[in-house]
Amino acid sequence: MVHIKLPSQQQALTSMITNCLSAAKQVGFAIEDIAISPGHCEYIAVIDQDQATCYSVLHDAVQDPSSINNADRYLLYLNGQPLPEILNDKTLYIDAYFEGELHDVWLNAEQEYRVLRSSHVIAPLHSERHLAWFFTCLSLEFSLQDALMLARAAMTVPLPHSSMNKLREPDSSVSRETWPTERFLFPTPLIMVNERSAKFNWNCIEKQWFDYQPIERDKFNLYPVVTHYRQIEKLLMLGVKTVQLRIKNPLQKDLEEQIKHAVALGEEHDAQVFINDYWQLAIKHQAYGVHLGQEDLQVADLKLIQQMGLRLGLSTHGYYEVLKAAQFNPSYIALGHIFPTPTKQMPSKPQGVIKLKLYQQMISSLMPHEPTVAIGGIDLSNAKQVWQCGVSSLAVVRAITEAPDIQLAINQFAQIMQEDLADVAEPA
Repeated sequence: MVHIKLPSQQQALTSMITNCLSAAKQVGFAIEDIAISPGHCEYIAVIDQDQATCYSVLHDAVQDPSSINNADRYLLYLNGQPLPEILNDKTLYIDAYFEGELHDVWLNAEQEYRVLRSSHVIAPLHSERHLAWFFTCLSLEFSLQDALMLARAAMTVPLPHSSMNKLREPDSSVSRETWPTERFLFPTPLIMVNERSAKFNWNCIEKQWFDYQPIERDKFNLYPVVTHYRQIEKLLMLGVKTVQLRIKNPLQKDLEEQIKHAVALGEEHDAQVFINDYWQLAIKHQAYGVHLGQEDLQVADLKLIQQMGLRLGLSTHGYYEVLKAAQFNPSYIALGHIFPTPTKQMPSKPQGVIKLKLYQQMISSLMPHEPTVAIGGIDLSNAKQVWQCGVSSLAVVRAITEAPDIQLAINQFAQIMQEDLADVAEPA
């Protein structure tokens, strides 16, 4: 059960949050276990499994938030004013003006700066609606950064020319009860050169342009992830055309030999073999591609990977990371993890198929769009519902590596994907 506790001065949010929850229900979310009730303090509290996070809403950029109360987080609406010179670590700064655009800026739990850019101001009269979407998304177990993404997307419409002279209130024709799915509605997560800098600086915004080689989409369907080149050899001989070598231990003695053999096998079988994490060795042995996580974006030489002609796949876990990854123009975007999985320890919660479908809808709303692969706990029992979300590929681990009959498992996955494509192709 999730409880949203509202202080007396914020009771008007009740009906707004109810409307937002109705929009969530329309796209498939279960909202029966979300309750809105009066609180007994000055905070807005979101309580999930006895873990309470308290938020305080501010509209005065001069006052020190910590002098007002001791909330876990503060939402400060700047309404187009510049960021304060000194930022409070607990504050989410909404609508900070810089170079003709509006920005939401905050420091996350890992002490990394996050910035969303939008062309649209949240007018003071509409800040409560923004709050309603924000707290609705938190109650649906979206991350803080995704809740901010969705709240902004639900509020805004594009303007033809972005300038402070043309900022206006959101178009009243946009339904308040519709879940945002169009990609153009979402803000842009800016890429920071140094997310962990001691002080926020607008000059830390990444301005490089990336564009990686495309994959062959007709080979991008079943995507096994394995730990040894011998497994790659067997899978390629059975007709698999895309595979990833994921070796977790960087100190493994035969690491480079494994990568060398994997690359050679890909060339021999005309297959797309991706190397997980070890981009230096992937470059050295001229791999087809490399797969990186979000944490690698700050340390990998992304420009060199591009210059050497490698394909790039990026892991993502939600709206924020998807749209951040999209700015690198990767060869594909991985969406995960969908279901609980023992093969990798994950800091994020399983996304589930409702969120997966929404991420894919948002990605697909812009054409052409990036190929996508769903990953995490996918097996024959759930592959059909994942595939029906519209992803380009299914990444599988144990469903292949632990299958009693690997060829049979490959054929069964292929049948699921082909049957669904046939269903879509049939006229109504």
